[in-house]
Amino acid sequence: MKYKYHTMRLGFLLLLCLATVALAGPKVAIVKVSSGSASLDGKDIGKAQMAGEGQVLELPKGSQVRIQLLGSKEEVSLSGPIKLTINKGELKKQSKEVNRSPAAVAADIGNKNTASASVTRGSGSELTELRPILPPKKNDGDYVLTFEAGETIKLRPDHTIAVEVVPVDGDGPRVGHTFTDDDPLVPLQMPPDLKEGRGYRFTLIYTNPGVGPMGQGAAMYSYRQTFRILTPEQKSFLVEARTELLAEYEKEKDILPLLRLASLYQEYDQNKEVLTYLKMAYDSPHLKNEEHWNVLRNTIYEFEQSLVMPVPLAKN
Repeated sequence: MKYKYHTMRLGFLLLLCLATVALAGPKVAIVKVSSGSASLDGKDIGKAQMAGEGQVLELPKGSQVRIQLLGSKEEVSLSGPIKLTINKGELKKQSKEVNRSPAAVAADIGNKNTASASVTRGSGSELTELRPILPPKKNDGDYVLTFEAGETIKLRPDHTIAVEVVPVDGDGPRVGHTFTDDDPLVPLQMPPDLKEGRGYRFTLIYTNPGVGPMGQGAAMYSYRQTFRILTPEQKSFLVEARTELLAEYEKEKDILPLLRLASLYQEYDQNKEVLTYLKMAYDSPHLKNEEHWNVLRNTIYEFEQSLVMPVPLAKN
């Protein structure tokens, strides 16, 4: 009797799960939060979320979202307060043929690339290109920041490199250290309480003490990147979005899904993936528009520059 009850209970739970899946329906859109907040079926969206037929989208007053319809170039912009049930047919009616070209999406990615904004870059043949490996990797409970140039990087005499990691959106763990020729640039231990899902800004400032007139003064070069250690939910969303948009790219023979994917990774400060999908779009046989080609080329160049930090280091 107990076995029969257990079997019936499992059957009921299975039916309940199937009913929940059926209620959500197939994924038809990506909802991106432009400002404020939004929720799907009562759960906070964060920055972006896949939306299925039948789900309930809610926006409080002052919030804005942009809904990208899968399998279409159309988008819908909504402002709160509003509560609606996701229905692709109705959303298409509201879209009013608002289409964003690949060039516009690529330009947005370039404009949001704050990593390269307000920095002074060094130049010359004597420079070594530093590439921080971001987000940092966890090792024995701590996060460790390393550089692609090597585990130990020796500076020139009297030159310094200051490294700082701070939260983008407020108070929290602030990690910093100034390296000198007696204190080589080595893997930087960061506290284990770096928050998953939170955005951080990595800043590197290099100081060269004797480059001004008559050998006086100092030159300072600064570099910035943002990074985010993804939560399991964010990882799952990006995997789901990648599957949908790559399939859409193959079906539609259009680069827009690749650029939408790059834009989603940018929302979560995953810069290497942004560059991966920008390059995939640039190399695509479906890229035939010269304007789009030029915009992509410039965006990729600027993005690549923002990930490289050239500084003069001591010769081995």
